[in-house]
This record gives sequence, structure tokens and C-alpha cells, in this order.
Amino acid sequence: MTPEEFERLVDQREGEMLDFKREMPSSSDLAKLVTAFYNTRGGAIVFGVEGETRRLVGVASPQGIEEGVTNILRARCSLDVMPVVEFVSYQNKEFVVVTCLQGVRKPYLVGGETRPYIRVGSSNREAQDEEVRRLYIEGSEGGFEVLPCRSATIADLSEVLVAVYVRRREETSGQPLGLSWEEALRGLGCLVEQGETWGPTNAGVMLFTEAPQRFIGQAEVTCVRFKGTDVVTYTSTGSVQALTGETCEVLCINSGG
Repeated sequence: MTPEEFERLVDQREGEMLDFKREMPSSSDLAKLVTAFYNTRGGAIVFGVEGETRRLVGVASPQGIEEGVTNILRARCSLDVMPVVEFVSYQNKEFVVVTCLQGVRKPYLVGGETRPYIRVGSSNREAQDEEVRRLYIEGSEGGFEVLPCRSATIADLSEVLVAVYVRRREETSGQPLGLSWEEALRGLGCLVEQGETWGPTNAGVMLFTEAPQRFIGQAEVTCVRFKGTDVVTYTSTGSVQALTGETCEVLCINSGG
């Protein structure tokens, strides 16, 4: 960030996409702020500026701010992409600008919290029920999961895992799906057109291959069990690094379907 860009930034007032901090806030407040930016439209945090007066005071240790931000976010948040941290020298003072993108895997939660935070004006607040549902919808419309997995083909998918899924769906609905397994996977967004053929998406590889790490490094499936029918309050979470017919059965049974 150039001094000119920084000057334009601090000439603005705090709002939905901008927050000033004189110094490092508590770990809880920082985690809420960053996840609120990710859940809304993104934004920037400028360290070394007083919030109400916009007075430029600078920071004593830019590297200390950077280290503190990184450590807090890694400990308190599950972010797919970390914010960009920049050091800026302006008017013989040092500042730190943390730029947060709008997330594609909403909602982003603070560790230990059951509701996501969103940005409203210059403040952060818990999302209400309808806003939580909207975040889940936005998070399901795009992102890493729907992209094609270039290193995998449809032959890499496990017919056993697909068969388990189809059978459980039929048992839950009480009637046959009437779909081929390829049609079922296309309906789930697990197959996508690649030229003249169909290939698996990253979600397809994660859910329907028995060794997804062959295609996606550090791959794991995180499962969340919600209380009741609303995706608001969860009762437990867990992760599996490889799905088999047996683990798929266990997940289906414990999810209630």
C-alpha cells in the first residue's frame, strides 16, 4: 500500500468496510471483527488510528501487531484464506493495515461461539436466524467445493460410497430415487462438465473417494450436527480424513438420515 493509498483510506470514516484501532484489541474482539468482515463484504482494519477522532498515533511495533493478529486468528478462527497484513510508514509514524476479503465459505465462526458475526455499519453483531440462513446459502453457492478437481476423473469415485449415499437417501424418502448414480452426483454438485465429459468437483472427491488426499492435500471432511432443524445452534463437530462405506454409514446414522 502506497502512502497515497493509505492517506485516502484514513480520510474515510469508519463504516461497514473500515475499522480503526489505536492498539491491539482483545483476542475475542479481533476474532469477531475479522469474521464479521468475512461474513459481510470484506474490509480493512487500520492499526494506529483512533476510532472516533481519526487521529494518527501510529504503533510502536508493527511486527508485534502482525504476529498478534496472525496468532489470534489461527487460534480463534477457521479461515480458508488469511487476511493480508501490510506495514505503512506515513508522517514519520508506523501503521499496520489488515485487509480482509469477503469469504466464499460462509459462515465464519469464532471458536467457542455458536452464531456468526456480521458487520452492520461500524459495529459487529451476532447474525439473526434469517441472516444465518442467508450466510449458509451464500456459502453453498460457490467456493472451493464446486470447482473441478483437475487431477481426478469420474473413475476415481467409489461406487461403494455412492451406493451407500443413494441407499440412505431412498430409505429416508421411502421411495426409489429413480436416478443413475451419475445423475445423483450431478444433482449434488459433485460432477461438473469438463469439455465433452463429466468430471468430479472437489466436493465429489472429498465425499466419494476413499483417499481424497491423493488429489487434495490435507483434505478432510468436517461434519456439524445441529440442534433441531435450523442450522443455527450446533451440538457437536468432527472431522474425518477419509470416507469408507463404514464411516459413511456411521455419519448417516448419527445425522439422523
